[in-house]
Amino acid sequence: MIATKTVALQDQLMKRDLPDLRCNSGLEFSFALAKGRRRYLCPQRLRMKLSEWGREPLFRMDRNFETCQEMDRKFSGQQWTGDLDEWPDDVSPIRSLVTTDHAGCIGPDCEFRRCCPYFSARREVSDVNLIVANYSLLLTDLRHEAGVFPEWEDSLVILDEAHNIPDVARQTFRHSVSLDLLSKWPSSCAKWFSGAPENHGLTIDLASEVIRTLQEGQEAVQASLGSLQSQLPALSFKGSSTDDQPHLHLFEVGIDLTGISEPADTLCDHYSAVAGKAQAAFESLSKQIERAEEVDFSVAKWIGELRILTEQARDIAQGVRPFRGGQRVVPWALWVESMELGRRDAVLHSVLLDVGSLLKERLWDQCGGAVCTSATLYAHDGFSFFKRTVGIPASSPELRIESPFDFENNVQLQVPTMKSRPGDLEYVEELTEILPTLLKREPTTLVLFTARRMMLDVWDRLPRHMRDRCLVQGHLSMDALRAKHRQRVGDNQPSCIFGLSTMGEGIDMPGDQCRHVVIVRLPFAPPDDPIFKSREQLLELQTGQRGRGFMKLSVPEATLRLKQACGRLVRRKEDTGIITILDRRIVDKFYGAGMLDALPPYRQVIES
Repeated sequence: MIATKTVALQDQLMKRDLPDLRCNSGLEFSFALAKGRRRYLCPQRLRMKLSEWGREPLFRMDRNFETCQEMDRKFSGQQWTGDLDEWPDDVSPIRSLVTTDHAGCIGPDCEFRRCCPYFSARREVSDVNLIVANYSLLLTDLRHEAGVFPEWEDSLVILDEAHNIPDVARQTFRHSVSLDLLSKWPSSCAKWFSGAPENHGLTIDLASEVIRTLQEGQEAVQASLGSLQSQLPALSFKGSSTDDQPHLHLFEVGIDLTGISEPADTLCDHYSAVAGKAQAAFESLSKQIERAEEVDFSVAKWIGELRILTEQARDIAQGVRPFRGGQRVVPWALWVESMELGRRDAVLHSVLLDVGSLLKERLWDQCGGAVCTSATLYAHDGFSFFKRTVGIPASSPELRIESPFDFENNVQLQVPTMKSRPGDLEYVEELTEILPTLLKREPTTLVLFTARRMMLDVWDRLPRHMRDRCLVQGHLSMDALRAKHRQRVGDNQPSCIFGLSTMGEGIDMPGDQCRHVVIVRLPFAPPDDPIFKSREQLLELQTGQRGRGFMKLSVPEATLRLKQACGRLVRRKEDTGIITILDRRIVDKFYGAGMLDALPPYRQVIES
């Protein structure tokens, strides 16, 4: 298995690297791309949504309704496989409406099982020698034991761009629980269970057991929920009241959660018990259906929904468990999010900070072998920092290979004079003024932004003739964007791509496809990111030194991302071009010299 972070890297492996390897190595092997359910159409969800919209005349005029109708026509007519990455337009507005996840999928009981795009792809994956996947799918499979991949002990896992593993693991194993939904969940769940199919006695009996478990201790559960909600006004939320961003309260790593841990204990125990009963009911019914000659559709549908409720109860228990305390033993990033201050509604978030032990248990100890590779794993202490972070034994073999590229003669890195700095009100305006000149220097340019809002704002302010030259990430699917860019290059037309951080690594545009990389802003993590702030607090606890987080975490990780972004320019020995950094902090700030020194030996032109 080869795992990567980005769609661009998977695309490169599937369409170029692996075919080249098979053609020129003399090796005979088969390969396929494994993707998660959210990357494929769910025909059942699509039909349900179309039926729902069809009953409302107002919805029938919606553009999303037209898109869904077109998807239904092309999928039913076998003109489209149901792979959303192959749909020509951006599907982000409707992705959640026409896809499902592992909990929402009713599996073998679905009427579309035989033509399901996801399971068709799964069957292909099960028969090949080599599987390409992304980190998110790989780790999600490990978390839920979903069985997407073959037996782990028989597999060799190659992790490309492996410096991304810790962040992806933290995001995969994070939990979120809404207190508002939590207060409504028991009654809606009991109502649903009371609607068990009456023509199947076992469903009634099992539903009654789950309802009984739901009702037991409900008084204590409601009291605990009320206790949690009563704590909200006392928390110090941070956030602006003038925008649509949520207000956050971040709990300091290592402190006792007085007033929080006690009700969290009660909620965790209760919903763990509910999940256990629901799981037992699901397994019992599933076994009975396997033995049945004919399955009533209402029962099959009910079992599929039972699986969803089982996952919901389990997710609630896992989501409140970190708030029980024990921070000093197992460090978590814990915060509360509320869209409006003064309301009793809020969302509890938890992210495991030390992912090394988790990866060791779920990945390294399970697979037959693993290779971690990246151009940016090596640091001042060799590979030690990476090994400690991801839980790899210090004695594991390691290899560093020098770059074959002549950076000094082939690449010029320039930092032009700028009047403003990131964060200044004038910064976007100055970017708009300087970019047209920069885009004319080379026929092909990749401009990398750290925020979508800034990217769209700058693009919108450009002169019309410059906007026509630019392809913007999100305006087209990634496949369509890159295809249009290649077509322009092949037709000797100027072409520029405006992209975000996902295009700052892995994407391969050799030769004339990219002669100029413009880095708008140094890629520091957002200063108010709760996960990053918690990691800084954990580091200070471990070292006993306050204020060390910026130089020990912020700067090294921003440097790593900067190296990745610069690496988009030179992809072959003969490649040449320019890298422009529009963030003067790399010259003005005390940490800037270290970041420049960490880059390959480019020919530097630093304007005063």
